[in-house]
Amino acid sequence: MSDWLHKLLAVIDHNRYLALSILGIALCAGLLFTTQGCQSTTLPVMGTEPVTRAEFDIQSIETRATLEAKRQATISEIEAFNQRIEVGYADLDAKDQIRRDIIDTASIIVTQAGQGAFNPLSLIPLGILTAGSILGIGAGLDNRKKDAEIVKRDAVIAEISKTSPS
Repeated sequence: MSDWLHKLLAVIDHNRYLALSILGIALCAGLLFTTQGCQSTTLPVMGTEPVTRAEFDIQSIETRATLEAKRQATISEIEAFNQRIEVGYADLDAKDQIRRDIIDTASIIVTQAGQGAFNPLSLIPLGILTAGSILGIGAGLDNRKKDAEIVKRDAVIAEISKTSPS
């Protein structure tokens, strides 16, 4: 060994506990300084790789926006579904009413013919009544369709006003 190395090892051997404590302090200081630069991580909102606070904030905002958009789309689908149900029932009711009117008219004609009191002129008020019922039902269905279009248009306008900067 060289002379300076031999002297250093002799000093360390003579003051071994002091040397170990200096070495321990140096390791603790190094560990302290290196861990101060580490950022805390956690499991992400979506995915498997750990993320930092800033990445977690971004992911939570993006995920919340995505879920809100899906929620709005689902609400729109439900509203459209409910409108289709209403229109379907209204259509069925209108067709049932027309069928009832036709059956009622036919039963009146058959009854009058069976009694021998059949008067062709008595069909005119029944025809007017039936035509009026059909027109009334058609107008009601048309109004429901127009109301549904107005609601849909208002929803689109409201959605556009939410997304456009004010």
